[in-house]
Amino acid sequence: MPQNKRQFQFGFSLLSLLLMVSLVGAILAYVGSSRELESVKGEFRQMLDLSDIIEIDDPTRVYCRQLPQPAPLVYPFKVAIPAGEKLMLQVITGKKSDPKPKTLALVQLDGQSATNGLSEQYDFSVYLEFPAKGYNIGVLLPRGTNLSKATKPRHDLQWLKKQSTISNLARPFTKSRFPVESIDVSETLILYEASEAVAEDPRYFKIQIGAAPDEYWW
Repeated sequence: MPQNKRQFQFGFSLLSLLLMVSLVGAILAYVGSSRELESVKGEFRQMLDLSDIIEIDDPTRVYCRQLPQPAPLVYPFKVAIPAGEKLMLQVITGKKSDPKPKTLALVQLDGQSATNGLSEQYDFSVYLEFPAKGYNIGVLLPRGTNLSKATKPRHDLQWLKKQSTISNLARPFTKSRFPVESIDVSETLILYEASEAVAEDPRYFKIQIGAAPDEYWW
């Protein structure tokens, strides 16, 4: 009887040891796979950061990222707007002391649905040209659609031309991309902002998207 009891205890101990080894192995395998999954996710996010693709977490929100400028006074962006939503791209300028900004361009951006059910991503660019008098402002949308191009001699933007040329020459392009920004469809997002380098009452230039403004001043 004592011998059988020892055999039973030995068998039970061996079984416990095997179960413990199996459990530890399963835990280690899970930890290893989790780490591998996180590593893959990190590499995927890094690839997205090095590309222009936007990772969409919530298809009901607006996503946008600024892209590297191909030239001074050209401001490219990538946007993802929820399907069925309509936002306004607004380019404004003015002085800090002005009660209302001056609208230089106002263009509607429509949200489309991609094949995977998420918001379709597309590029657009705002650009400025300086002819002999005044300047031209344009918005380049997909398929070459060029909207709101007009000469605007009333609002001085020579300061922006000068500052943009200097800053682009002084700052070489890198492989890094601008961060992705996200807003609710009812909010306004400033995509680009520049201010005149003067001490008193500087002029400013803004590119923003959001709901249509209640009023705007040409």
